[in-house]
Amino acid sequence: MLASRFDSQFGDLFKFLTEMTGDSISGINADGLNDIQREIIHGLPQPNWVSGRVGNVSILPTIMDIKRQMRLEEFNSDEKGKFRGGYLLNNWLSYLEALRDGKKTFSAVLYSSHDGTLNALQSAMGMQNGELVPYAAAILLEVSRSSINDDLKVQVFYRNTTQQPPYLMEIPALRETIKPLQQLLTCRFSPSSHFS
Repeated sequence: MLASRFDSQFGDLFKFLTEMTGDSISGINADGLNDIQREIIHGLPQPNWVSGRVGNVSILPTIMDIKRQMRLEEFNSDEKGKFRGGYLLNNWLSYLEALRDGKKTFSAVLYSSHDGTLNALQSAMGMQNGELVPYAAAILLEVSRSSINDDLKVQVFYRNTTQQPPYLMEIPALRETIKPLQQLLTCRFSPSSHFS
């Protein structure tokens, strides 16, 4: 188990963190300290030990990597990804089907969510990149109509920083970045085959 491996690998760090925080820190709960990063983003002062080291281990980067590994462990199989992110993906695909069938018209659909939900959605779509979803990230699904044959096309964008525009993601099941909507609806994460 991952937590046991962390206990043996970072025992000295966890002992130090237990002394500094007053909480009993181990491999099972060390990832909870990643909220320190959010406090830093919002300009809250931190004790000096946060940016320090225990032996040859940098404290904050190690906490963040433990969080990354623990989070990704939640989605380390297709089944886990479908279980955790399938409901939201099915909802997205239902909107797309309604748009395709002319049952609904809308300019945008917005979901506001936590990073873990976006990790689950990435996993269900087969787009997990091995990184934590950063604070205030977004997954955007853009649907456009072809001027040539009136077909609907789909693109998926990922915004994980405010320093640059969202970037276009490849839809792994289709090995492309732009796809006809009908192909997206019948690929590996089709609601009829996985989420109904």
